[in-house]
Amino acid sequence: MILHDFGSANFTGWLFIDPVTPATLYVTMSNGGSIYKSTDAGTTWTQIKVPVASTGFVGDAMPLAIDPRNPSTIYAGTFLALPFPPSPIQPATISKSIDGGQTWMTVPVGVSGNAYVRSLMLDPSNSSVLYAGYIRSGGGGILKSADEGQTWREVHTFNSSNSGSTLTTFAISFGRIHAAYVDS
Repeated sequence: MILHDFGSANFTGWLFIDPVTPATLYVTMSNGGSIYKSTDAGTTWTQIKVPVASTGFVGDAMPLAIDPRNPSTIYAGTFLALPFPPSPIQPATISKSIDGGQTWMTVPVGVSGNAYVRSLMLDPSNSSVLYAGYIRSGGGGILKSADEGQTWREVHTFNSSNSGSTLTTFAISFGRIHAAYVDS
């Protein structure tokens, strides 16, 4: 087992493994959206995405989706900046890198700024198809892109009387989307 201390200013979120090169690892942080990458199975780490300024503490680390056919293409979801909901001035987005995280572009997903992308998944049979699960005050939903994140359409929404609804996870199997959320 290899352990790495990212420092007291960072809150580790999720660990992701490159599906083609398992020695390449990514860690997302709950400190405003930074991402670290290791190409030597976790021995050394390099920050490849800096935190977004002025967010303060965030509730969740952003999700990643790595293209299994072209692992240089990485998608990163947005995260929840406290207080909830985030500012409606800036619309919810994902970030996309086509060079293994060296550079990032912002991709709007077409939902209002009081939402954030909590989960991402590429269709295992077609990596041009990307799904994004989001939550917002009063509900959430699942978005679909059939063109590598260029355009999006909503494929499912749910409403909640509680602003604490959380799309916790979803999976794709045999052409069906399976989703789970909590109405807390």
